[in-house]
Formats: sequence, C-alpha cells, structure tokens
Amino acid sequence: MVIYIGSFKEAFMNMGIPKPPANSEEQVSTITIDDLPPSETRWVSRRKLEVVTAVLSGQVQLEDVLEKYNMTEREFRLWELGFLSAGKKGLMVTKFQWWRRNNGSEL
Repeated sequence: MVIYIGSFKEAFMNMGIPKPPANSEEQVSTITIDDLPPSETRWVSRRKLEVVTAVLSGQVQLEDVLEKYNMTEREFRLWELGFLSAGKKGLMVTKFQWWRRNNGSEL
C-alpha cells in the first residue's frame, strides 16, 4: 500500500523534477518522444525514469509512450507507482520483486 502525504504536485516536485520557469523569458528545454530511449532498449531504472518523468511532466503524451515501446498502460502505471513511492530506486526490478513477495502477485 502506498500512502501519499501532501499533494501529487508536492510529491512530484520532491522527486527532483525541475519547476517550470517563473516567467516566460526563461528558456525551457522540451523533451519529445524522439529524445527518449530507443524502442529496442534494455530497461534499467535510469531509462525508465526518463520515460516516467517525461510523461508526468506533461512533455510527452502517455499514448505516444505506449505506442513507441509497445507496452500496456498497466505496465507504465507500475513504473509510475514505483517512481512515486520510492523515486529512481522504485524503478529497479528488485523493487518490483519485493512488492510481489510482500503484497501478493498483483501490485
């Protein structure tokens, strides 16, 4: 079970996601679907982090990610849950194995 304290926005900002600029004069680097890891990739936590944060920050659409990586929304939501509950460490395969052992077969 995951317990969120505070708002989603606070939790998201505390995970190291940069805040949007205060004024429109500041340069913002935009991530596109092409900037994300290639579709034929080995999924390490760093690459999962890139994908999850791009979607959560609104820079890339979830539908585009699902199509590019041929993944289900459920799989992405598991990554999202792992990230929101434990940051980058929550995206490690061993973390998912721990969840499965301690919470049954479903996350």
